[in-house]
Amino acid sequence: ETPACVARYLADVDSVLEDCYKTSVRATASAPDKLKRANAVAQTAWAKYRDAQCGAMRTLYGDSTGAGAFAEQGCRARLAINRIRELAPLPGD
Repeated sequence: ETPACVARYLADVDSVLEDCYKTSVRATASAPDKLKRANAVAQTAWAKYRDAQCGAMRTLYGDSTGAGAFAEQGCRARLAINRIRELAPLPGD
């Protein structure tokens, strides 16, 4: 039950993250191309970091008991929440 619960939570967090990224793309639609590219490059680099970091967590905890998958999902959720905060508009924007 717990791994399924974490998987549902991660899916919800990933959905919010996707919405936040789309909002950041719309917000920069009229910005110079350099800013649009920087936004896309940052998101791609963040996703590569997330995959590497959380893959390392999975490896660290191993797969024999499912702890590795649980650690990886928890890592992905934590990093996604942090990324949402990074993409969220600042007060007054």
